[in-house]
Amino acid sequence: MAFLKLTNISKRVGQTEILSEVSLEFPETGLVFIVGKSGAGKSTLLHIIGQLDSAYEGGVWLDGEACEKDDARMCELRRKKIGFIFQDFNLLGDLSAEENILLAAKLANCGSADAEGLLAAFEIEACRKKPCKVLSGGERQRTAIARAICKESKVILADEPTGNLDEENTRIVFEALKRISRERLVLVVTHDMEAASLYGDRLIRLADGRVISDERKAEASAAFEGQAAAETSAAKNEPAAARGLFSGLKRQHLKNNRRRNAMIVTLCVFLTALSLITTSLLSAMQSVNSSVSAVLENDKLIVTDSDEEQIYKTLSEDFIRELQKSDVREVVPYRYTTIGVVAESSASSLSYWVFSDDEFFEERFRYYGLTFPEAYDEVVINNALANQVFGSADCIGKELTLYAYLDVAFSCRVAAVSDVMGEKKPAIYLSDKLLEQAFAAGVRSESLSVQAASAQYSAPAVICEWTGEESVIYGREPSQPNEIVVNAGGINSMLEVLELPYAAVSVRDLVEGEVSEELIAAVLDAVVSLQESARESFYSELKIVGITDGTQDRLTVTVNPETYEDMQVGRPNTVDIYLKDRTKNKEEVDRLLERYGYFAEDRGGFRAAMIAARMSVPIFFGGLLAVVSLFLVFLFIRLATKINIMNQVNEIGTLKALGANNRQIRSVYLGENLRLFGWAMLITALLLAGLQIAKLAGCLSYHGIAIFEITPLYSCLVVLVGAATVFAATWLEVRKIAKMNLVDMLRKNT
Repeated sequence: MAFLKLTNISKRVGQTEILSEVSLEFPETGLVFIVGKSGAGKSTLLHIIGQLDSAYEGGVWLDGEACEKDDARMCELRRKKIGFIFQDFNLLGDLSAEENILLAAKLANCGSADAEGLLAAFEIEACRKKPCKVLSGGERQRTAIARAICKESKVILADEPTGNLDEENTRIVFEALKRISRERLVLVVTHDMEAASLYGDRLIRLADGRVISDERKAEASAAFEGQAAAETSAAKNEPAAARGLFSGLKRQHLKNNRRRNAMIVTLCVFLTALSLITTSLLSAMQSVNSSVSAVLENDKLIVTDSDEEQIYKTLSEDFIRELQKSDVREVVPYRYTTIGVVAESSASSLSYWVFSDDEFFEERFRYYGLTFPEAYDEVVINNALANQVFGSADCIGKELTLYAYLDVAFSCRVAAVSDVMGEKKPAIYLSDKLLEQAFAAGVRSESLSVQAASAQYSAPAVICEWTGEESVIYGREPSQPNEIVVNAGGINSMLEVLELPYAAVSVRDLVEGEVSEELIAAVLDAVVSLQESARESFYSELKIVGITDGTQDRLTVTVNPETYEDMQVGRPNTVDIYLKDRTKNKEEVDRLLERYGYFAEDRGGFRAAMIAARMSVPIFFGGLLAVVSLFLVFLFIRLATKINIMNQVNEIGTLKALGANNRQIRSVYLGENLRLFGWAMLITALLLAGLQIAKLAGCLSYHGIAIFEITPLYSCLVVLVGAATVFAATWLEVRKIAKMNLVDMLRKNT
């Protein structure tokens, strides 16, 4: 059975017939010359046998298998069973002779390529480490022969292998082919009739695409057999160095295209850095947005317990503890009081916000350019207040005297002046500690009164600490924090406050026990609240548990020591809640408010929506800029890859002729571009590190606002999207290689 069989091979290009009904059979070994005039179809026939050309009619059988006209199958045959020797050598010029041989063997995965032995056998061992582009014609052709036989190809195809060589090199090449033909089938296309007659075992003549003669010659001299055996054995040793299939090729590509590579890296650095900086700006804007929300109360709820008369009662400590354990961003409980300032020409009340000395407020102040007060008595005021009191905004460090509603004056210092509070009227930021101190200084027992539940009646009261010296004539002594006792002398005031339907009683009768038990029972266990002004409850829900024998005319309220000490500081009647997530946290807070019966004023709705709307415009254009940057990377990488492929068409054709498939060739360009992208990412990382250092040094802020904020998530996302962009751009361009004509690629000189 024939080892190689051609049946009715025909090929037309347009109206021109190149081959017509060619049928031939070949054995496993022998040196066969195909000769004829130019245009006879010799090279075309060789291309069809070598599976370089699939546009033909007829059939080809190799080693008992039909050759399918499928790109992957043809690639496999070229890789495993066919070796090529071209007239123009088609070596990879940037690689050395040894690297060319090892690459072919590695592609075939044959595990046998002693490059040193082959180079010695063809007398070109001195060319081992030299790039093939600097070798002479004879050296390159012998390297091409060594490359063809290194992978144990069963068929060697040589297309005009001596067309560019002198007489001596021609002899060396044909003698080498003769030796190889002792164990393999060697088909040679040539015009050299003398060499064909001298070395060939068979001579096939073509004319006008047809076989006009097929002459078989007697066996040539066996003088070459010993040397051929030596060459064959040399090709069966384990490879000395064939690691990294295309690593040498990639390295040479990068070395030979330094200007192009510099352009790619520079553009990738610029555009990727632009994307990263844009996303960092967006991140900073989101942080600023969050800061604005905090500073301007956009995410703030003000919780109070007030009735229709807007009397603010103290809040439950349990409620405050539950708030502090919840997932809200910040909880600031404080005593509400009216704060005012007296200027030279007028006095006015102030809008004020309370902050705590913690990281939450320090971060928000810093983000929005506010100097965070270092001491508890330092405040931040707006321009309206600065102009009203000092006549200008140049007042940092000056003393400012504020007044509480109870006519208590307290001093503070101006730490900063800013208009970020968004108020046209005088406004101030002060610490919760300063407010507590001011309030504690104004707590005087004579300023307190007992408040009726309906808020229609009240009575001035003296607050005393229970010492045990008083005598309780009705009920018991106060043992719990919310329990009080009142004196007998103030019983009539208490009856009025409690709005009980009893006429005034004699204090003497009360002390001697001559009043009705119903009246005593009505007073005991009643609940009252202490207040300091008509609009504020100083201490709510105090239970009367006893009446003492004190007969002084003024109402005296005696509380246990724990309650008395707590009153000196003042329990909070207001809580500011800063929400982390308006939807999630608002629902959580609403459940607590419903359980305790408190009210919340929402400062967030409209103003938060306005700020979000303003922020959405730069965020949109910033995101668009990041997308455009990555798209430009995509276009540039694709253009650079296209130019690279155009300049390396012959090299790509050679790789395909050696059996490299489209995926392997694609890996070369993907590897190069991803490596360049990796370099760009390294340079970008160094650039961003420099920007981060500049940020830490305070150089990247505008009016105190940090305009650069690296977010690891955004950075990783940009890098991943950038790598995917490089991959997609390269893949889309390289996939066109599969559609290129392989024969034309091999003929193209670069």
